[in-house]
Amino acid sequence: MKDDVRKTISTIYTDPSIWKVSQPDDVRPNYLAYNRDARIGAVVVFRGEGQDYGLNQSALERELKAEKDGRIAEGYVSVWDQQDGQLKLIAVEKATVVHDRLRGAPLRKGKIEWGWGPYWWITAEFKPASSTRLSQEEPWR
Repeated sequence: MKDDVRKTISTIYTDPSIWKVSQPDDVRPNYLAYNRDARIGAVVVFRGEGQDYGLNQSALERELKAEKDGRIAEGYVSVWDQQDGQLKLIAVEKATVVHDRLRGAPLRKGKIEWGWGPYWWITAEFKPASSTRLSQEEPWR
């Protein structure tokens, strides 16, 4: 990926004059960001309680559809962390690449009471996190 794309996406929260950020109900807890000048979109995913990131299925699908329909030139998935009260971009990958990497990976049920839909746990390398393969049962059952 080009460094200039990463640099542009890193400004989502520092340059609101060029980014429109939204959070439609079906993409929660993720956000969608759009840069009209660069014609790029990005799913914004924050780190969960552990080391992985919860990527909402609808957020990824919206990004892919916007690219396919020509509303954006390219769609990306970006993972972020909060360090010392500051938002920090960790990594960026094309949405199509992330989609291919997640093909066949099981989805987890979202927290319906919070309005979250199905999602994948992903790593900062945009691969399925090993936690998605762990049983929800106690190991001694």
